[in-house]
Amino acid sequence: MVRSIDSPAGVGAGGSLACAVPMCGRVWACVGSSRRRHWLLLCAAAPLLLFLLWLVWWRPDPALVAVFYPAAAERGPPLAAVDSERWLTVPVAPPLPPDGCIFLLETSGRRHITPREWCTVESAASAHPSMLVVLLAAAPRLRRSALTDRLLERNNTILARLDFGSLFADTPFERWYQSRAVLRSPWPAVHMSDAARVAVLLHHGGIYLDTDVIVRRSLAALDDGAGLESERAVAASGVLKFSRDSAVPRLLASRLTEGYDPYNWGHNGPGVVTKVLIEGWPPRPAADDHPLRKLHHLRTLAEQYCPWSLQQGGADF
Repeated sequence: MVRSIDSPAGVGAGGSLACAVPMCGRVWACVGSSRRRHWLLLCAAAPLLLFLLWLVWWRPDPALVAVFYPAAAERGPPLAAVDSERWLTVPVAPPLPPDGCIFLLETSGRRHITPREWCTVESAASAHPSMLVVLLAAAPRLRRSALTDRLLERNNTILARLDFGSLFADTPFERWYQSRAVLRSPWPAVHMSDAARVAVLLHHGGIYLDTDVIVRRSLAALDDGAGLESERAVAASGVLKFSRDSAVPRLLASRLTEGYDPYNWGHNGPGVVTKVLIEGWPPRPAADDHPLRKLHHLRTLAEQYCPWSLQQGGADF
């Protein structure tokens, strides 16, 4: 039985309201003068007003819009190299083996990959000599360096263009992408990445890694699933592993597009993955010697698992 805490016995809902209204009046009177009450009301309403003004006037970064929705002429043949001593032209991805790749994404269109991000590439490639490590970048060109040249010389590491239109075609994301709903978000690059990682696994299967982890040993023997952050939360931004014939990526895609919330930072990625996976499969905590470790503050591990990236990054790593 549910009973109102404010209502004395025998008093109905109307009685509760009658008691509550005078109480509110007394509290309001205690605030002080009329002028002070008006100031307090204005201070309380200011955050809501600012949020509404932001919704009306905020516009997405035009450069980011161009990355997510490039002109049709920019798709198709690879862009011609310009100043190849300083820039790498990001090529269209070649045919990829199903369930045989490790994917990393750079969705913001930034024109350089940091040494820390290359560290994830280096450690993943070293731990998986028989798998292909694919860095998908939204920018058409990237700054080249000794580090990029060194890592891209490896037989199992490639750089490829992230074409969102092609990636989302023939998937549950297609209408969502065409609606441009992501451009209403304060975090469009994050939310585009949430969708892109699932779409990549829909098309190809394999492993997705965020670019702030160090791979200590092979992930190939791990079961399909996602990295746990706690018993109640899945760290979707860390690692996802699903075969191409798994039903989970399609279920994730449907849940994300049906319940997309542009104003919630974590709902569309970790939130959706957590709900789908913990609903369907009981979580199993990772062992202390799990092959993945977050990169932050782990310089010692970088010395062992991505020494070239650490050396090139220097003090800025």
